[in-house]
Amino acid sequence: MKETKEVQAEKVDGDFATGSVHDSARRPLYEITLNMAGGPICVAALFAGASLTKGLSLVESALAVISGGLILAIYGGIIGAVGMRTGLSTGMLLKRTFGEQGSKVISVLLALCLVGWYGVQTGFFGDTIHMLYPQGGWLTSSHSAAAWGGVLMLLTALWGYRGLSILSLVAVPLLFVLSIWGLLTAISLSNISAYVPASRETLGNGITLVVGALAVGATTTADITRYAKSSGHSWFSCFFAYLVTNSFMLLSGAITAIATGSGDLLAAMLALGLGVPALLILMLGQWTTNDDNLYSSSLAITASMPSLKKPYVVVALGLVATLSAVVGVANLFVPFLLFLGVAIPPIGGVLIADFIVVKGTAAERLVTRNYSVRAFLAWCAGATAGYLVPIGIPAVNSIVLAFIVYLILSRCFGHVSKGVISDDSQVSST
Repeated sequence: MKETKEVQAEKVDGDFATGSVHDSARRPLYEITLNMAGGPICVAALFAGASLTKGLSLVESALAVISGGLILAIYGGIIGAVGMRTGLSTGMLLKRTFGEQGSKVISVLLALCLVGWYGVQTGFFGDTIHMLYPQGGWLTSSHSAAAWGGVLMLLTALWGYRGLSILSLVAVPLLFVLSIWGLLTAISLSNISAYVPASRETLGNGITLVVGALAVGATTTADITRYAKSSGHSWFSCFFAYLVTNSFMLLSGAITAIATGSGDLLAAMLALGLGVPALLILMLGQWTTNDDNLYSSSLAITASMPSLKKPYVVVALGLVATLSAVVGVANLFVPFLLFLGVAIPPIGGVLIADFIVVKGTAAERLVTRNYSVRAFLAWCAGATAGYLVPIGIPAVNSIVLAFIVYLILSRCFGHVSKGVISDDSQVSST
């Protein structure tokens, strides 16, 4: 009975922010899958798909979407499996890999990126409200709606994992139906196969844009899959979210943009005759995705700075993100995706190398060091490769080089053995 009370207290206080999810708190496959799918099913995915068509044909866009989705599924799937096995959030996993103090740097970076995504989604929310009620005065102007919408999303994010589950259960099916509706309507109205982009872009950059759209989400997959009951459940939810759901959403955005000749997806939905119901469902999707963003960013900060209370962190980050939306973060959407596509994945590459190949006890990973120089060197090497190597796919280059460099440095300066996650990795670091 004592253990159950401790588990309940941890769930109430911080969603296991600084400890391992107990077996009694594990959740069923459908719930994990819906929560994972709630991230890709969003208006930002539709905009990202539309962005692909500015420099790629429909076939090239499809190749970029499928290739990027497969990369995300494998990359996020491995991290998700680690989260399931250990029961730890991404922030706690980073603490084991980058060190007690070093993880704070990475956690803050991830949190900033997620806050940026919150700002992007909140900006889209404001635009959607204005599209619905253009004559509503200052209350429904894009900036004002972004402000009050961001605050409302913040309040639901305070519910933590339970709040994510409730919103995803409602929003994910509705958004999926909307995407099918828009896709079929777009195909019936236009000869999309004959589309030729006005400018040309490389397939590699297209794949990087796809990976960048969910780079942070894939890196923080463990925040959701740590609640899974088995590795199989974790892998299934990742492949469904990143390869199936995300690909469908991106292609829906691409085809809708081609059919209407507009990169403005909100206007395109209206042009296709989908009307107010479509905008309302999109608004709900923005809400669920933002709860994901705020949930993971608050976990990252709380894990690296346990003295901070998670509810206060949620409020602070939510307000900062809302302010960023009001000042126009969404205007930097595509450059932001390309930056994330090469800067964030190598963090996961280092984490994967540490937990899957480099074996050591929790004490060896964390207590004996505040910073892991090898982890930071590997991350920097991966990010640099992503930016500078002229061949291949930048996002993949960054992951692979970070992985290799970390293994080499670990073999030269640390303990390396066959890659398994030992039982002692489940011991809380605090």
